[in-house]
Amino acid sequence: MLRSYCLKNEKDLLLILAITAPMAAPTNLVGYRGNNYQNYTFTLTGSTTGSLWGTTIYSDDSHIAVAAVHAGFVTVGQTSIVTVIILPGQSSYASTTQHGITSSSFNAWLGSYSFLSAVAAG
Repeated sequence: MLRSYCLKNEKDLLLILAITAPMAAPTNLVGYRGNNYQNYTFTLTGSTTGSLWGTTIYSDDSHIAVAAVHAGFVTVGQTSIVTVIILPGQSSYASTTQHGITSSSFNAWLGSYSFLSAVAAG
């Protein structure tokens, strides 16, 4: 939905930016567990450092900046705005090598997420 605002002063603009600006990505999405099928938008910088379980659907304790590179939504060092969807836990998580990163496999876990989109920041 497109909205227009009548700004009275600089504080109004800062408030709108605070409301609409994506949050900095947490290390992982364990804190979002149980919010199944809800979308969240974050700013992150692609990384190769951190734990990663799964392919396409990642365990919620996987490092989101590493998963974003593995999934092909960002490159290492690229800052982007990503949207993820929180998913229920899966019965298993597959290991693959994609975009220079190898994920680990794992059995059943309590929470998951997957990427929906990414847009380069800036």
